[in-house]
Amino acid sequence: MWTTPPAPYFLARPPRAAPPQFVQEGWGRGVQNPPNPRLYIGVALYKVGEPSKNEPDWMISGGVPELKKQLDLNESMPQIQGTILFRENYLNQPQTQQAVNYLKSRWGS
Repeated sequence: MWTTPPAPYFLARPPRAAPPQFVQEGWGRGVQNPPNPRLYIGVALYKVGEPSKNEPDWMISGGVPELKKQLDLNESMPQIQGTILFRENYLNQPQTQQAVNYLKSRWGS
């Protein structure tokens, strides 16, 4: 039987940033069904260009610096197998085009 893993949300910057130990120790402890689950971290493209007191970095340069920071963190941790972009429709929105162009240059088109 497959159980749905938790979907934790955290900021990639202080004051509410989750430390890398969150992924290394905390998240994986309770998620062992099936054994050795594959961990993919979601990136919320819907936040690009949206004013937010808690996450203002999504407003800077089309969200590219925040996106880069999150992708770099994901790639730096061997426990993370990849990144998921939430939701496909946001790849076509005008406010996400700088971020989409960055993804194309980073991952290929």
